Amino acid sequence: MPNRYYEVQKQSYEESLQDLDSRIEKAYESEKAILRDNREQIQGFLDELENQRMSVTEEMIQAYREQVAPYLYVTPQTPLTNSDSSGELGTLTSQYLDHAIDLDTYIREMDQRVRMMMLEDM
Repeated sequence: MPNRYYEVQKQSYEESLQDLDSRIEKAYESEKAILRDNREQIQGFLDELENQRMSVTEEMIQAYREQVAPYLYVTPQTPLTNSDSSGELGTLTSQYLDHAIDLDTYIREMDQRVRMMMLEDM
């Protein structure tokens, strides 16, 4: 994937180099060393910019495919992960946490409701 800022940066560096070349020609001898140092620095930036031509390289894509993609998967929708049905199950959980029902009742009711929801989706 090309770096969308590459061309703009390249043009800016090239213009800076042209400007420095012009200034070096016209500068006093005492100023030329500083201007040449600045030019070297800008030239270094321009040379390094070539390494940033691509935001995402083929090697990066290949590494992603090998190291990340095998571990990605889509989880199926269940009553526990579905936001529509999780509200109803949340109510039951709240009753248990508020000690309105005991653990056995909670498990039995949860099991019954999840089974009903799964049968409704079939």
